[in-house]
Amino acid sequence: MSGGAALASQPQPSAPQSQAQPQPQQQQQQQQAREQLKKAVEMNAVRLQAIGERIRGHFRGGSYALAPADLSHLVYALARGIDYALSGGDIPKIAGEIPDTLRKVYELRKDPFLQSSVMVLIISCKNACKNKWFQPSDFIDILRMADELSGSFCTNSSEPANDSTVLEIISTVMPRYYPKLKFDRLITSLEAKVVNLCN
Repeated sequence: MSGGAALASQPQPSAPQSQAQPQPQQQQQQQQAREQLKKAVEMNAVRLQAIGERIRGHFRGGSYALAPADLSHLVYALARGIDYALSGGDIPKIAGEIPDTLRKVYELRKDPFLQSSVMVLIISCKNACKNKWFQPSDFIDILRMADELSGSFCTNSSEPANDSTVLEIISTVMPRYYPKLKFDRLITSLEAKVVNLCN
């Protein structure tokens, strides 16, 4: 027992002070990480500028016209660049040109090949609006475009889907992705809207 008491009476080593104060190596790593982020954000700004010029060149026509697949790829790349700039806290110099480019791209919203890339770009621009990249008039226009285009991806809540259509879609899609899954009965759910009648 005296051995246990001797252990208990010995002073416990204090927590290392490296937790309170970052060591020079940690400070150096943090500085390197900041520098790398700054370089990446600068490269992203250059990339955004090049992508924007290429898209605007497509709309000028001539030899700059792109195939739909190439244009779609560039629109996705522009959206990714905007998202990266947002995540890095950057507002690139090209930010003022993006709404005009978006308006031109938005004119192609009915092309089924480009529709999803246009929607992704609008979502990225909407997020940029929250960080005050654009003028208020551009902000309102981007929100309008987002509302209009989102209707192509959603069903109208006032027009519920037909049960037989829903079952047909589920019966077609599920075997493709889950070939070993068998349904005995399908349960469907309907969304109800509460209406206040006491007005």
